[in-house]
Amino acid sequence: MARSLLLMVGLSIAAASCGGDTPERAMARAEANRTAGKYAAAAIEYRNAIKMRPQWADAWRQLGDAYSEQGRSEDAYSAYYNAIELDSTDLHSRVQAGRVLLSAGRVNDALTRAREATDRDPSDADAHELAARALIRFKRYDEAITELVPALSTAPRPSAYAAFGEARLGQGNLAAAEAAFRAGVSAEPDSVEAHVALAQFFQRINRLADAERELTALVAKNPSSELANRSLAALYIAGGRRVEAEPYLRAAAAQSTQKLRSALALADFYVADHRDADARAVLEAATTGPLGDLARARLAALNTKE
Repeated sequence: MARSLLLMVGLSIAAASCGGDTPERAMARAEANRTAGKYAAAAIEYRNAIKMRPQWADAWRQLGDAYSEQGRSEDAYSAYYNAIELDSTDLHSRVQAGRVLLSAGRVNDALTRAREATDRDPSDADAHELAARALIRFKRYDEAITELVPALSTAPRPSAYAAFGEARLGQGNLAAAEAAFRAGVSAEPDSVEAHVALAQFFQRINRLADAERELTALVAKNPSSELANRSLAALYIAGGRRVEAEPYLRAAAAQSTQKLRSALALADFYVADHRDADARAVLEAATTGPLGDLARARLAALNTKE
C-alpha cells in the first residue's frame, strides 16, 4: 500500500513538473496547428515535444517541415539534420535538407544528399528531382533529364515538369521546354507554382506579354498567394514598372506566413525608392512575427543611416 502511494506521488510530481503534458499531446497540437496553416505555433509545439523526448526523429522531421513552411531555411536544415542523425532511413529529411543546401548554393552537397536518398530507394521521385536540379546548376542537362525520367513516370507533378523544362531550356530546345512547363500546368491546373514556372519561362525568353497575362490571371484567382503576388511584382520591377509592382508586393507582405520573406522585400523596395519612413513602418510591424530577428536587424541598419 505504501509502495503504491509512493508511486502515485512520484507520478503526480512528474506530471506537475511538465504541466501534465506529454510528447504525444504536444505533437497532436503541433499537427493541428500545421493543418490550420499556423506554422509558427506548430513549430513551438514540435519543440515542446522534442524537449520531452529529444530522440524523437519524427518530431525533428516535422519541425523541419514547419520551419520550411515559414521560409526559415537555416532552422529547417538543423531540424532535418537531427532527424537524419536519429533515423538514417528518413529519406524525406535527406531530400529536404538537400533542397535547403541547393537554395544556399551548396550544389555539390545537395547532390550528395540526393544520391544518398536514391541509393537507399531508387524509386524516390523527390530525390531524383533534387539530383536533376543540382545537375542543371552544373549545366549537365542530359544527366538531369535522365534523372527526371523516373520522377515523371512515378510522380508526374508540376515541379518535376518544371525541372524538365529547365533542362530543355538549358539545351536550347525552347519548344520542348515550353511543352514541359505547360505539361506542369495541365498536371495540376490549380498549382500556383506551375503557373509561376510557366510565366518565368516566358519572362526568360522575353515573351513579357505572355508572362504578364499568366501572372495577372493567377493573382486574380489566388489574391492571397504570396508567390503569385511576388512573381507579378518581380516582373513589373524588372520592367521598370515600380508603381504597378507596389500593390502586389504589399499583398505578398500582408500574408501571415511568408516563405519568401516578402515583408523584408517590401522594406527593401521602399529603401531603394528613398521611402525610409514606409520601410520603417513595415519592419516595425514585422518585428512581432516569424521574421522578427531579421526585421529588427534591418530596422537597426535603417536607423543607423540617419
